[in-house]
Amino acid sequence: MMQQSLSGSPQQIVVEGSFDQTAITCYLKKRNINSVGIWMADSIDVPNSVITGHGLNEKSNRSKVIAIAMEFANHKIRPGNFMCIADLDHESIGGPAINLPHGLRYTDVASMETYCFSESAIDGVLSAIAQSAPFSGKEFLDAYVGDMTKLQIFRASLQRLDARVAFPSLESIVRDRGSTLCQIDTTACAHMISKTLDAEQKEEFDSHVQTLTENVPASISHCRGRDLTHLLLRNCKRHCKPTGFRNTAMFQRALLMQSADELGRYSLFSAIEGLMKRA
Repeated sequence: MMQQSLSGSPQQIVVEGSFDQTAITCYLKKRNINSVGIWMADSIDVPNSVITGHGLNEKSNRSKVIAIAMEFANHKIRPGNFMCIADLDHESIGGPAINLPHGLRYTDVASMETYCFSESAIDGVLSAIAQSAPFSGKEFLDAYVGDMTKLQIFRASLQRLDARVAFPSLESIVRDRGSTLCQIDTTACAHMISKTLDAEQKEEFDSHVQTLTENVPASISHCRGRDLTHLLLRNCKRHCKPTGFRNTAMFQRALLMQSADELGRYSLFSAIEGLMKRA
């Protein structure tokens, strides 16, 4: 069924969502490479039983992409003809938790959107659509990279517990406290998580968090790009009306336009280029 869904190009790429598809298409277009055969996970018919059969969450497009790669590997489809791309997410802390089947590639950073976040890209977007914003790209990243890394440490610690609890939404832990940039309340996040754990789990969670905090330096590579985009839009709206940009999808695409020329320095995009040149 999945094989029948993927047709029209000898080389196929499966991604989680529309931004991933747009980013790859934009990169290939700049290099004059045909970008047909890039499929979003939602466009491929994969039964939930297949996804859960691999121990994955059927509600996640990331899990769907991983399951597709596993099925292709099981059916011995040549990995030279396809690539399934999933966000590394919190597995940037400590490495992927599963054995990678042939044809599955993780992003080099936490998410596809994360590739677009650099000081220069943020400054370019602010200059174009939010000129009165009272902060720079450097100030924005300095304010959030540490706290966003901490959130990923929390997620990685929960994964090590195999604790299937709902992670607090970003909106529930963002605080407007009169400073130029709103703040992430990581203490509140940890408290919300702790309330969902029993005493033994909480002790183990705290231990994992402490160990990872001591060993994992803050880095943009650990930050979820969608969350950074949300924070950028929120802070712009606090101080000005971003011209023509009303939601995170618009901001994501604006950041992509600013950063597309830099994508080739990452191994994932080099691999994508190599695959599509074989078409």
